[in-house]
Amino acid sequence: MKYRIVLHSDDDGTLLVTCPDLPEVTSWGESIADAVQHGASAIEEAPAARVADGDPIPPPLSMSPEY
Repeated sequence: MKYRIVLHSDDDGTLLVTCPDLPEVTSWGESIADAVQHGASAIEEAPAARVADGDPIPPPLSMSPEY
């Protein structure tokens, strides 16, 4: 599954990473590449945490830019 990430400019010059499908996913990076890498790592961990908590794993929503 592929989950969409959103990068937000943070006030300290870093990039905040969020995932609309997995609201518990937040990360950051000093560059776009760094933020994407950290976001991907956070997304890999989120389903395992949901399974451990007995929570469902949502399917990815639309990957379109209109989302």
